[in-house]
Amino acid sequence: MLRRLARQPLLHFLVLGGLLFAAQNLLKPRHPIHVTAADVQRLREDWRRETGRAPTPVELQASLDHWLGDEALLREALRLGLDRRDAVARRRLLMNLRFAFPDGPDDEAALLKDAEALEMQSSDVVVRRRLIQAMEQRLLGEQRLAERELTDYVAAHSERYGAHVRYRFRQVFLAAGRPPDDARRILAQLRAQPWPETLPGDPFLLGQRFDGLTAAEVARQLGREVAEAVAGAATGAWTGPVASPYGLHLLQVEEAMPGAPAAPDAVRRQAAYALLAEREAQALAAARVQLRQCYGVVVDDEGGLRKSA
Repeated sequence: MLRRLARQPLLHFLVLGGLLFAAQNLLKPRHPIHVTAADVQRLREDWRRETGRAPTPVELQASLDHWLGDEALLREALRLGLDRRDAVARRRLLMNLRFAFPDGPDDEAALLKDAEALEMQSSDVVVRRRLIQAMEQRLLGEQRLAERELTDYVAAHSERYGAHVRYRFRQVFLAAGRPPDDARRILAQLRAQPWPETLPGDPFLLGQRFDGLTAAEVARQLGREVAEAVAGAATGAWTGPVASPYGLHLLQVEEAMPGAPAAPDAVRRQAAYALLAEREAQALAAARVQLRQCYGVVVDDEGGLRKSA
């Protein structure tokens, strides 16, 4: 058990990250992040502007948590001097100062000092976002995957990377508003005579026959409920009625055809991208929480939110 845990990359990240933060704490103190009522109101207004409605308490707390994570990353980036060392942030700050004060000093060090005095690293949206991204990249470092990890990941997601069954099926569609007894009556007729030359039902934009679709493709065209019914149906038997956003569907699977597996190299590449994305998301979420705890948070009583550690 302990041996398996020792091989987990996320565990390595958390241990190393903890050591890094502990070492840095000895070098420079961190000051708590203060959340004011004005900060909370700004988050409310941002949510309303983006969604057209006021946030619920849970949504507002989630927005605050995300902002606190960003704020901790920004502060750590500034503490490490990334605003002076990152080429993109540095260029943006110099451009802002030269535009705002065309007759000011041309010395870059002096201009960057002026930018710091004006707190431009926090107020400029582009610089803020760039420094947060730079800090995220610094925390993540270079992620590596072992061949066994990829093999296990592909095996655990066979529905994504394995051979997909394709279905040939037909349907009888009943438009919304038809009496419920119509579906039961027509289904009984179809079960008594499963292979009629002409199918009953209402016109449907996509037609009555579908050939060579995977369950995922059926879901995209007809909805998840229809896809699940097709995947679970016995060949030749009529099943239903199944509801979709369009109406009711009576379904008959004519053939389920095993799909050809994807090329191994293509599967490996797709799995590597997906697994790396998952690992980075997990590691970054853990790092944001850890860094936020290093700073600590003080919430103004007037903010209307619970205090956050």
